[in-house]
Amino acid sequence: MRVFVTLQPPQPTKQDNSTLTMISSLSQRVIRGFIRLQLVLAILLFLPAGSIRFWEAWLYWGLFGGSVLFITWYFLKEDPDFVERRMQIGPGAESSNTQQVVQLLSGALACALFLAGWFDHRLLGSDLPAPVVLVADALLVFCMGITFRVFHTNRYAAGTVRVEVNQQVVSNGPYATVRHPLYVASILGFLATPFALGSLWALPFGILLCAVVVVRLLDEERFLLEHLAGYDDYCRHVRYRLIPYLW
Repeated sequence: MRVFVTLQPPQPTKQDNSTLTMISSLSQRVIRGFIRLQLVLAILLFLPAGSIRFWEAWLYWGLFGGSVLFITWYFLKEDPDFVERRMQIGPGAESSNTQQVVQLLSGALACALFLAGWFDHRLLGSDLPAPVVLVADALLVFCMGITFRVFHTNRYAAGTVRVEVNQQVVSNGPYATVRHPLYVASILGFLATPFALGSLWALPFGILLCAVVVVRLLDEERFLLEHLAGYDDYCRHVRYRLIPYLW
């Protein structure tokens, strides 16, 4: 005699439904944010130039967007709370006046960098050799790889200067070499972007962005020393902020 047993799938609980709704809402916000980011970047790169015949910009736009999409998709699946914290960015999300000014300056300088790129392409034509552009693009992808590694190591890496409840000091992975590996990736990316766009005229704005990152870093360290238990001990063990054996 055969006995057939029908297995009923477990019914979702209210908590499961609430979690799924939250993740779905977050996914929609992430998609909208990504589309806005890519549209703004496309406008800065192509609209003022009045032309889409700018292969350096197309390559940069695709590599940057693809990297951001992959990193966001990965952590949206692995740690939605981390993505939620990373989405809280911009001057309005900062509690410190210094960080609000830093965020405003960063946004303005980033826009100026891309606008300088199209200005150079349209009117001046730095016309950097293709190998230089491709090396800069490779450096950009490398920077995104550093960013991914940092996010994977430190889930407290929020988009603002803050300390979470029960936050622990992270000292492994890239944090064992320098105290601010995410800012290392940012600085390298800012320096690579002008060359990736084939524009020497954009380089001063990239350098200014690096200076703003240093200001943010120093202010953030003061905050962490005051609010994050164990950070002072970590600073004694990992002496260098950005560049091993130098600073």
